Amino acid sequence: MMPGQMGNFFLYRFGINQDGSYSVILAPGDYYIQTGSDGYYIREYWAAAASDTDCSNAESINVSAGVNNSGKDFQLELGGAISGTLYQTDGTTPITGDNLLGVTAFAGDSCISGNWQWAGHGPVNPDDGTYTIGGLPPGEYIVENSSDSNYILEWYANPSSTRDCSQGTIITVSASQTEAGKDFPGQGDSKQTPGG
Repeated sequence: MMPGQMGNFFLYRFGINQDGSYSVILAPGDYYIQTGSDGYYIREYWAAAASDTDCSNAESINVSAGVNNSGKDFQLELGGAISGTLYQTDGTTPITGDNLLGVTAFAGDSCISGNWQWAGHGPVNPDDGTYTIGGLPPGEYIVENSSDSNYILEWYANPSSTRDCSQGTIITVSASQTEAGKDFPGQGDSKQTPGG
């Protein structure tokens, strides 16, 4: 789970217990809480009536010293996931190391409409170049890699990744399913190479 304060935004990350409960100690203030998932559960914000995927429906929680704010429950729904591997230009050698930030999913036709709708992010495993973006609501997505090194940013496309967002392949996600094999550069004939 990830609580944050909207406006001057910052994050705390904390886990949940086996029975689904959670707790965190925070400094006094107002907070918004959002769930996070590496699996299928959709990220939602806390609200008194019911948790919601839309941050505009989130409700703040006032934290006071010595006061236990219990009963801040979530009602999570199952979504889906996207997974794959980032490869070098030969299409078979995974890109490894700590210089890869991850892969990000955007909803719908964000590239064409210019209305960027961030949907989820998955870190890249530095040991084997694999990634998973979990907790995505059923729907259509385009996916982009990111890096803090000199690798070129690319969009997933079939059969090979592309630097042109409008040429990215739309991935359809269903509940409780993983759309696997969404690899960069796909079949090895694109430009997942150092950028200079």
